[in-house]
Amino acid sequence: MKINPLAKPGIIQSYQAHNKKVSNSGSSYHGGSDQVSFSDDALKFSQIMKLVRDNMESGEAARSQRLEEIKSGIADGSYKIKSDVVAESILRVLSDS
Repeated sequence: MKINPLAKPGIIQSYQAHNKKVSNSGSSYHGGSDQVSFSDDALKFSQIMKLVRDNMESGEAARSQRLEEIKSGIADGSYKIKSDVVAESILRVLSDS
């Protein structure tokens, strides 16, 4: 069984030649810092998404609170169903379809 070498011929020589060229040019890599910049549209989109998330969270909190009020009203018998509102909703759904 023949095992092929991991390095292709010439890769090591290319690497060494590159290192030699960099060291001869007098410049060296001292590390650096990466920079990221966002377009104005991306920043606006980010702000809008934050507002949407905040509104969704506050909406979910309000829904949870309303649901708890309804549950407790049903449990203690104080929740009253408004038949006229239910009827209007049923008619609206039927007229839409």
